[in-house]
Amino acid sequence: MYVFVGLLTTLTVSVEAHLRYQIEEGVPRGTVVGNVVDDAQLRSRYSAGDLNVMRFRFLVSSAGGTGSGGGSGSALFEIGATSGVIRTATAIDRDDDTLCRRRRRCELNIDVITQPVQLFQIIKVCHLMHT
Repeated sequence: MYVFVGLLTTLTVSVEAHLRYQIEEGVPRGTVVGNVVDDAQLRSRYSAGDLNVMRFRFLVSSAGGTGSGGGSGSALFEIGATSGVIRTATAIDRDDDTLCRRRRRCELNIDVITQPVQLFQIIKVCHLMHT
């Protein structure tokens, strides 16, 4: 019984931050969108040693991504594995059939996870696209 309770406690996932970024349509590949370390205030919650070993990546669903546009947001962005800096991976076109075509509001939601497991958390990131 005690082992089972301990296992459930270990598997608890926390969502530590919700970040919102605004990005203009058509910005070039490599444009900085945001910095997860700074914007989620990770420097105030973790030691310098923890931040040195912390790694970042996008959590991609089996459906290929999430968002009100229905497309794969993670294909449009890249995240620095050691820096947590999010950049555009390609020029963003709202009119792309798989992104936000004919939608007034274009919003992509992507989860960022931190690793290793001792530092694991999910950071919810929302990208709001402007024309």
